[in-house]
Amino acid sequence: MKFLALLGTCLCVSGALAQAQYPYNLDGNGDGQVSLPYLLDMLSWYGTNFVVEDHLCGMPVEFKGYAYATTQIGEQCLFAENLRTATFRNGESLLLLISNADWQDAGTSEAAARSYPSQNSGAENAEVLGFLYNWHAVTDSRGLCPVGWHPPSLQEMNTLRSRCGAEECSAYVLRADSWGFNSVNFAAEPCAVRGYDGSFYSGGASFWTKTLTVCGCINNGYRHMYFSQESTTPQVILENTNGACTWMSVRCLKN
Repeated sequence: MKFLALLGTCLCVSGALAQAQYPYNLDGNGDGQVSLPYLLDMLSWYGTNFVVEDHLCGMPVEFKGYAYATTQIGEQCLFAENLRTATFRNGESLLLLISNADWQDAGTSEAAARSYPSQNSGAENAEVLGFLYNWHAVTDSRGLCPVGWHPPSLQEMNTLRSRCGAEECSAYVLRADSWGFNSVNFAAEPCAVRGYDGSFYSGGASFWTKTLTVCGCINNGYRHMYFSQESTTPQVILENTNGACTWMSVRCLKN
């Protein structure tokens, strides 16, 4: 009975000690002592509104049958490899288009779709480089990335580039070991872009943002991040594509 009375007393005061944050600090008042009220306080919060983060950056993320590596760059947590999902978050299939004619039709009809990452390539290349997606897939409300993740905005891509040293430095830092330093484990690999006519264009790597700048701006268009492959002046730049019919790689960013 004395223990129950003590328990009731401690739970009554727990509201004054409670911390709805992670990680939980057992020594709530900083006096260097952890007493029974603090332990009970932690237990009471753990069962109500104490939430342990479900994913720590650097751990893989399971999505549609594949475990994606992740990396922490500054305050951002990103996929460390290209997206390769064949379905939306809700399970609906994403069109896989092969022929140039089907490719053009999808752009004209604004249909969300994907493609293999190089001409005449099959699923084995997609396992390494992911699929190419059109802008309509990137911005589709059904969700291209897992719950809690999204395709980056232009501003978020600019934050990433700036964190890694703007244009030239970012090219070394963000590119894979095969053509850079990969010091933050973003590991961008050379990968083709598929144009509005269905043709493949190599020479670097390009990643969609979900941002469309409105007509009338100096830089209006569908925005993406481009990694140049030239060894003389490597760059990472943010630029426009010539329309939503272009198809590029996607990286997901944690909300």
